[in-house]
Amino acid sequence: MPRCFFALTVDTECDKAEHWRTRYPIRCANIIEELPQLFHRRAVALGLRPTYLLSPEVLRDRDAVAALRSLEGTYELGTHLHGEYIEPEADWNAPGTYAMQCNYSAEVEWQKLRNLTALFQEVIGESPRSFRAGRYGIAARSIAMLERLGYWVDSSVTPYKWWAPNVRFLDAPVLPYTPSTEDLCRAGQGQLLELPVSVYPGAFGWLPSAWRRRFNPYHPVVAWLWRRWNRYVWDLRPRLFYAAFTPLPELLRTVDWYLKLAQRTGSDVALVMTCHSCEFRPGANPYFSSRSQCQRFLDTMFRTAEYALQRGCIGATLAEIAQQLRPVPAPAQ
Repeated sequence: MPRCFFALTVDTECDKAEHWRTRYPIRCANIIEELPQLFHRRAVALGLRPTYLLSPEVLRDRDAVAALRSLEGTYELGTHLHGEYIEPEADWNAPGTYAMQCNYSAEVEWQKLRNLTALFQEVIGESPRSFRAGRYGIAARSIAMLERLGYWVDSSVTPYKWWAPNVRFLDAPVLPYTPSTEDLCRAGQGQLLELPVSVYPGAFGWLPSAWRRRFNPYHPVVAWLWRRWNRYVWDLRPRLFYAAFTPLPELLRTVDWYLKLAQRTGSDVALVMTCHSCEFRPGANPYFSSRSQCQRFLDTMFRTAEYALQRGCIGATLAEIAQQLRPVPAPAQ
């Protein structure tokens, strides 16, 4: 009987402003004030086991770390790379966390990942097992780096979606897989498990994989046609499993689609929902300026999670899912 896991993941970051600009001086009020009461307590009461992916500025905030360490129930702390706030080449005056790690040189990316992991170990007192790249900007080469640092799971791939000309997951697997270090959209032989952020493909998923792979949304003509078709004819855009933008009916449809996928393939699936901690605090994110807006966002997210649990999904952290699904290393000869 295939299993369906449900992971509620939080990109845990400092307070932001319009267009995801960082508020200076850097503060993590959303983690200290809103996250424990408005989000975490409700998540645990529902039977969820959240995964908090911590960016470097959070790990350097003593009050934010204390708030996270004092949470009740079962949860996981992992890492989330915002390259602006970790050496080498850190920029503590950057307007926002816009950099993608795949755009650094391989050596700079490795040093940033190593320093972020070391900072986590120093502050939290244990090794992180789960990782997500900022802005989903991971590269195939990153997989070997994460394995070398002892990570069990990455959750940066978003099937059917694209974020930059060199960050496209149009034909990436939907089911958990071990990614190739040559091509993130292909399975490999490593030990690191990829748990993709869930995406409802809609009509876009009807396109054959080979067609999606050749689709170039950044070609000027294609981009123009894509925008007009989606606006005036039929919206083909895949929907990220993210309550800030996706309406509740589509979020519930995503749950149903993954459950049907498990039955059709006979394989275990993982529903991975994403959000940002700053979305819990009014005015600390680009989308919600009032308490009521934040509350509607949280209500939508938890109604979706409740529906998934009622349908038989198993609440788990990313690392717990990895323990169940990642390949077992072959014994030494």
